[in-house]
Parts: sequence; C-alpha cells; structure tokens
Amino acid sequence: MPCEHLKGAFDAAYGENSSKSKAPFEKYRYILRDGQAGVEKIIRALAHLRDSHPRKKKLTTELAYFRRHRHRHRMHYAEAQAQKLPIGSGVVEAACKTLATQRMKRSGMRWRHRGGQAILTFRALHQSKRFERAWKLLSGTYKRTVEIPQNVVLFPKRTVHCVSGRATPFCLLIDKHCHIVFAKTGRGANCAQDVPPNISFLSFLPNQV
Repeated sequence: MPCEHLKGAFDAAYGENSSKSKAPFEKYRYILRDGQAGVEKIIRALAHLRDSHPRKKKLTTELAYFRRHRHRHRMHYAEAQAQKLPIGSGVVEAACKTLATQRMKRSGMRWRHRGGQAILTFRALHQSKRFERAWKLLSGTYKRTVEIPQNVVLFPKRTVHCVSGRATPFCLLIDKHCHIVFAKTGRGANCAQDVPPNISFLSFLPNQV
C-alpha cells in the first residue's frame, strides 16, 4: 500500500514511529490522497529526503516504489475521487468474497474455467439486478444442440415443475429440441401461468446462482 511505503520512508529517515517521522507522514499522506498531482509531490519530497540522508538505502527503495510507472498511474487519487470512483481496495475485496468466494468455494466444489465463468456471470447479473436486461444477450451464448438420452421422460404439455426453494432465483425452460424458450426470475415464481403452450420438456439451472 502507498501509505505503508510513505511511512517506511519517513521512518527510515527519522526513526521508526518517532515524532519527527509522524508529522511529515501525516502531512504527505493527505497530499497523496487529496492533492492534485499528489504523487509527483511525494516523489519530489522523498528525492530531497534521500539526498539529505544518502546512507539510508531504505529511502531509495521507497522512492523507487512511487517512481515505477506501474504503480504511479494508480495513485491519481484526487482525480478518481472527483469522478466518484473508490480509491481503496475494500470494494474489490468485498466483491471477491460475496460474489466469488461464497459461491465458488463451497465444500467439495471444483471448477473448470468455462463452467466457473458461466456461474459467475449469472451470479453477477443476479446480484446486481441486471439479469432481465442481460438475458437476451446471454441466452444465445448458452444455447447448445444436444442429443436427448433415450431414458428421458417428457413432461405433459403445460405441466411445469419449478423448484420453490427460497434460494432459487430463476428457472430455465427448454423445449424438446433443447432450445431455451423461457426464463422466469423471482423467488417462488409460478412459471405455469406464463409458459408457452408448446413447452413439453424442461430443465433447471443449479438450485442457487
């Protein structure tokens, strides 16, 4: 984290956690976060500090962190805040936990890339309440021509069995030619009222997206 490297630089120059170290650290951390071209000001300050303490190798290391291009372009915090963008890692870390980890790392689960990505796509759309708008685009991606095994029993027309568990966000209906023809979102939805009359075979996505 940039603040850790900034603190490390002042600690190297003035002594770890000393009062002389804390004062400039507090000043420049706010410059880095809120000031225009804040990272450039940090680089100039640390370069001057390094020249004043040439024997402190730690200062050279911390200065190099801020000068590296791959870090530098990520530190325009004032510009990001002006655009209402998050500048911390908390949002990303929380999304990794709630979107991916809670669904994909349950006991005994193993995923190949293609299957895991399919589940994450559906989960992301459902969690962000954009599933209905995205379904028309996605449905073509997940259509496949398959052969129905000989032991499949077709349901009678207009007979629809939807899983009613509280964790079921939608059901997916497939006709006897294995084409996706109907999708219903909502918990405990009664799909039978809306199913087209030509449906006689159906399948479900996993119980929880």
